[in-house]
Amino acid sequence: MFVADYQTQKANIFQKGDTSTPELISHDISLERCDTLAEEIRAFVKCVRDGNRPLVSGIEGRRALLLAQIITENIEKGKSGFTSMP
Repeated sequence: MFVADYQTQKANIFQKGDTSTPELISHDISLERCDTLAEEIRAFVKCVRDGNRPLVSGIEGRRALLLAQIITENIEKGKSGFTSMP
């Protein structure tokens, strides 16, 4: 399981332990802290100025938002997992 906290800018990977007792072992992921909103705005302005394609297109962004909405709805309904995205 991958867990990312965008506010604190920390991330962890949790893996099953090798024992018969159910356990999750946490591994910290080293991240460089930065102002992600400022970076996003800088990248957007650079794309507009240079006429380049952004790293993430509007279509890709919309699909990511749809996935986040599906995950949120599943959490609210107590579901775990889903089969496909429309």
